[in-house]
Amino acid sequence: MSEFQREERYIVLKLSRLPAREAAYLRAIQKDAIVESVVVEADWPEYDLVWLMLAHRMSGKPVPDFNAVRCADELKHRIGQLEDLLQLSLDALCECRALLHAHATSPQCSRSKMHGEIGLARIDRLTDKLRPSLLRQL
Repeated sequence: MSEFQREERYIVLKLSRLPAREAAYLRAIQKDAIVESVVVEADWPEYDLVWLMLAHRMSGKPVPDFNAVRCADELKHRIGQLEDLLQLSLDALCECRALLHAHATSPQCSRSKMHGEIGLARIDRLTDKLRPSLLRQL
């Protein structure tokens, strides 16, 4: 059998993204083109697994361990979530640093100047220490 090639065969419109009148109109004028099917969106964890299943089916290859593929997809999804969380943490850390700097250097700050400078130095060291490791994770 020949190598499996993806091909464009369908146009899929998500009904929730269409005005109700438009969806009804399309259904009315394209009755013969409507096909009962399953759609897996590209941002779903199962997307690559479904393509792999189809490729094996169409090329006559034996079915691989799809549980391993599913686990890999799940890990990929979790890594993406952790990357988002790391970026949020870095953003929050930088924002806190800026706010603390602004507060410590303002004339309204009730702490002594020396105490404020020691606190700022600690914040700077913490931020400078954490930022590279957070960025490496991204």
